[in-house]
Amino acid sequence: MCWRLAPEARYDLVVLVLAQSLAGNLREYALSENYLYMREAFADYLRVLRPGGAVALLVNDDLLQRKLIRTAAEVLEAQGVDAASSIAGVTSALDSPYDRLILVNSQPFSTAQRAQLATEVRQRGYDEVQHASSAEPASDDRPFVFHTRGAIPRALLLLLATASALLLVAWSAVGWVGRAAPRQSAVTSGYFVLLGVAFMMVEVLALQKSILIIGYPTLNLAVILATFLLAAGLGSAASSRIAPSLRRLRLLVLLLGALLLLLVPLLDAVHARSDTWPLALRCMALAALLFPFAFLMGMPFPVGIRHLPPHLVAMVPWIWGLNGTGSILGSAVAVAVVLEAGFRVTVLLPALAYVLAAVLTPALESTRLPLSGSAKSMNPRA
Repeated sequence: MCWRLAPEARYDLVVLVLAQSLAGNLREYALSENYLYMREAFADYLRVLRPGGAVALLVNDDLLQRKLIRTAAEVLEAQGVDAASSIAGVTSALDSPYDRLILVNSQPFSTAQRAQLATEVRQRGYDEVQHASSAEPASDDRPFVFHTRGAIPRALLLLLATASALLLVAWSAVGWVGRAAPRQSAVTSGYFVLLGVAFMMVEVLALQKSILIIGYPTLNLAVILATFLLAAGLGSAASSRIAPSLRRLRLLVLLLGALLLLLVPLLDAVHARSDTWPLALRCMALAALLFPFAFLMGMPFPVGIRHLPPHLVAMVPWIWGLNGTGSILGSAVAVAVVLEAGFRVTVLLPALAYVLAAVLTPALESTRLPLSGSAKSMNPRA
C-alpha cells in the first residue's frame, strides 16, 4: 500500500520482511533500489503508527542493519524523539539468512518494555547491536541504501577507467583521420562525445528516479526505453526541419541544457501527485513528461552529422564510436555522482555537457552535406 497516503496513527505495527531484492543483496547500483529503506519512507512508517506503535525490519546484512538503525535514529531525532531509547537491534546465530532484527518504537520504550526486551534477548540467545553505521542514511535523492562502504565501488571505477581509455584511443584515431584539419577534427569530435555523455546520463537518471513513480523496475525500464527510443527517433527525423542551421542547432542545444534543470523537480512533482493513480495512468504520465526531453535530445547528433564539411566526412564512423564510448562513460559517471551527491546535483552535469556542446557548434562548418539515405536514417543514439 502507499504509506504516504495512509491515515495517520492507524497501525500498531509495521513489518518489513524480505523487502530487498536479490539485485539489492548483490549491491548493484542501477534499477535495484525499492525506496523502502529511505529517510522519507521511515518518516511515513512512523507517521502511520499509533502512540507506542513500532516498525520491525528483518534484514540479512550487518552493515545494512547498522545503516538502517542510523536512518531510524535521524528520523526520530528530527521529530524530537529520543532515538537511543526508541530503537533496539539484535542478531541471531540460529536464524539464517535473515538473522538481524531492528525494532523502532514511535516513542521511547517504557521500563517494562525494556525489561521484556532484555528477557527475550537473553532467553533466545540474541546479541544486541550497540553501534549505528557511519554511512549516511539513504534518501529519495540518494537512493543507494546498499551502498554501505562509502567509497565508489571498484567495478564502477573499472568501468569509468575502461570507458575513459577507450575514449582516448578513439579520439587519437580521429586525430589521425582528420589530420588535414587537426584542431577542427578534435573540437568536432568533442561535440559528439558530449552528446553521448549527456544523452546517457539523462537516460540513466530517468531510469533510476522514475522507479518511485512506477514502482515496478522491469515495467519502468520498458516505459523509459520505449519513450526515449521513440521520441529520440522522431526528433532525429524532424531535425532537418526544426534545426536545419547551425544557429538553430546552437539554440536547441542551449535550450536542452536549460530544460534539464527542470527534469528532477518535474519527476518529483509527478511522484508527489500520482500515488492514487492507476498504474497505466502513471506510465502514461511518465512517458508524457519525458517525451519532450527525448525528442529534443534526438536532434543534435543528426544535425551535426549533416553539417560536417567534406574533408571531415571520413570521420563519421569514428564519430559513431566516440559517441557510443561517451554513452558508456556517461552511464558510469551518472551512477558515481548520484552515489556521492544525489540526483539534483547530478542532473547539472548533462545540462553542462549540452551547454559545452553548444559552445563547440561553430566548429561544424555551415557547408551542408546532401542527405543520403544513410544520413536520413541515422539514430541520435550510439
